[in-house]
Amino acid sequence: MKKNVTLFITSDFISQFSAGIVLAALNWYIIDVYQSNSLVATIANINVIAGLIISLVAVGLLKRMNSKRIALMSYFFRVIFIALPLILLKLGIDDRLAIYLLALSNGIGWNLYFPASKDILNSFTVEENTLQLNSFAEISMQVGLFSAALVSGILYRYIGFENILLLGTSLFFAALIIFALVKYQESDKVEAIEQQGVFAYLIGHKWLLILGLVLYIPFIGANVINTTLPGYIQAHLSGNSISYGFTDTMYGVGACLAGVLLPVIAKFINPELSNQVRKKLFAHS
Repeated sequence: MKKNVTLFITSDFISQFSAGIVLAALNWYIIDVYQSNSLVATIANINVIAGLIISLVAVGLLKRMNSKRIALMSYFFRVIFIALPLILLKLGIDDRLAIYLLALSNGIGWNLYFPASKDILNSFTVEENTLQLNSFAEISMQVGLFSAALVSGILYRYIGFENILLLGTSLFFAALIIFALVKYQESDKVEAIEQQGVFAYLIGHKWLLILGLVLYIPFIGANVINTTLPGYIQAHLSGNSISYGFTDTMYGVGACLAGVLLPVIAKFINPELSNQVRKKLFAHS
């Protein structure tokens, strides 16, 4: 199991790093070329809306398909939807279309990968190590993202946007190969008609719905910051891509620290309450 967990975390780290360098470079490219915060916001909205739609699709797919197959589909999708914009940019056909395709790559690819990867991660956990393993996976993801932002800013300045896309495509392909080697115990799938509907399930488990809404609030704040940050750094701070990458990195550092501190803080919470919450989450994972 340790070997498969290592392969999973390694693949996840590489994919998050790749997504991070592409997304950070994309935001700065828009500001650098178009001087438009509104276009950055449009890309962010495409990302979110595509993600919401594909999340509903992912629910049905997870009921019928192998989680590993869905995750591999997300990798293939990302490789294609980064390579295609790169070709469009190289040929000078339509760079706005390339930008929109990159937004779809992240919105659709990530929201296919995330639930499938969590299903696989859950297969490696037992009740006693759920918090620790999930915290470690979160740390790995955030390390990939926050290190990518700084690296992306430096690479953008010295090798350009198109070469970053080429690097991102290569990294996603490498992550795909590593992920294909992961072996895990797949849970039995049942027909969708035998399972409770998603909305009916959430209504029956209101605590889970409220938890989801609460967790969504920081995402909104982070999205607002990420939308305004590139233009603010360029227009008001006279910064460059390296300044933007370093600033964006601080968000990932904070998220990484949260993952490190969570198990420590949990020890100081009422142990009985902590165990009850953990058992409840594990029962519904």
